[in-house]
Amino acid sequence: MDYYKLETIEFPDSVEEFGNNIISKSQITEIHIPFHLTTFHHRGPLEFNNKLEKYSIDENQANFQVKDGILYSKDMTKLVNVPPNYQSKILTIPYGVTSILPGATGCLQNVEHLYIPQTVQSITGLLYEPKSIKSITIYRKENSTKEIAWYDPYGFGFYNSAVQKKDIIYTNSSLYATYYKENRTVVISSTNESNRYEYQDEILKMNTNINTIIYPKSVSKISSSSFKPLSHNQFTVDDFTNYTTISIYNFKYTALCYQCFSLPSSISSSLFLMLT
Repeated sequence: MDYYKLETIEFPDSVEEFGNNIISKSQITEIHIPFHLTTFHHRGPLEFNNKLEKYSIDENQANFQVKDGILYSKDMTKLVNVPPNYQSKILTIPYGVTSILPGATGCLQNVEHLYIPQTVQSITGLLYEPKSIKSITIYRKENSTKEIAWYDPYGFGFYNSAVQKKDIIYTNSSLYATYYKENRTVVISSTNESNRYEYQDEILKMNTNINTIIYPKSVSKISSSSFKPLSHNQFTVDDFTNYTTISIYNFKYTALCYQCFSLPSSISSSLFLMLT
């Protein structure tokens, strides 16, 4: 049903299911996921709401979670829905997501560049009537020839899209960067923790708002050629265990590199940073 003048809506927490196309063509910018919601229809309950920018959710909701305003399954393995008016030109689907559900990326208004990690195993429909899409890059593991399983039983795939399946760019790499715009953080993930890598990629060149980089112990170098404002520098990092964080201020690395442990309180190690 179309709701051209509807600007806000509040669902009671008792709602357990969002059916197909429950609200269309409204002026709603944010939707809060009901606490007891268990089903979000696979064909897209809210896909034609082109003003919808983000979802919100109670952190104790048992079936779903929201990161950067995007809806995922609770375990972050399924991309459930990207709001059509998601406010970014770049969308990096998080490392660890294994499947993209039908309607998850339908009607995107602003996303120009879509990145899909090595962990994604199946895609059901992609880019139904996108407005601004310019490229799709799918990452596969280094030396991997395994293809993603594509399903499109409803004809969702690439309908009225400037980018078609034949235009997809495939990249083999052991590293992947996920950008979280709400806290301006990049998390670099590795498919093989036993090897040593230099991080050098094109994804982050498109964004100048990053203030934190989190990377695994398998990354021994981060080349600043990966970052648009820092193309003349290279940064060497020590061999830490677990994950390490670099904080960036005014597009310069400062001596604020500290070790982060997955404990209730972080333990700081010696500070260092080398600019060359």
